[in-house]
Amino acid sequence: MVKGYVALDKPNQLEALRGEFVKMKKEKGDPIFIGYHQIRNSKRLFDFSNSVEVIQDLFTAHDFIEDDNVKYVFPIPMTIDGELPSTKNIRQKPFYTVDKECPGVWIKIF
Repeated sequence: MVKGYVALDKPNQLEALRGEFVKMKKEKGDPIFIGYHQIRNSKRLFDFSNSVEVIQDLFTAHDFIEDDNVKYVFPIPMTIDGELPSTKNIRQKPFYTVDKECPGVWIKIF
């Protein structure tokens, strides 16, 4: 159950992003398309689908989105500059980066 991701005894860092998420989502209907750019702490390989699933579970648990099924959301890789994959950039630009000092994820709603 995704509601289990909300720990009431710990600071809720995701909640601080609610206002920005609401602004990005404004006037966009369902489904929303969320671009993700992963910033990893190492060159270790990862599964993109698993990495966004936990984030989308958190968005659902915190009521940012109603559910993370295809009626409401589609995850898409993007560059750090917010570009979606296209025939011009698909193998020319990185769709994830490595930064040992500042790992995380950039998101953008399209």
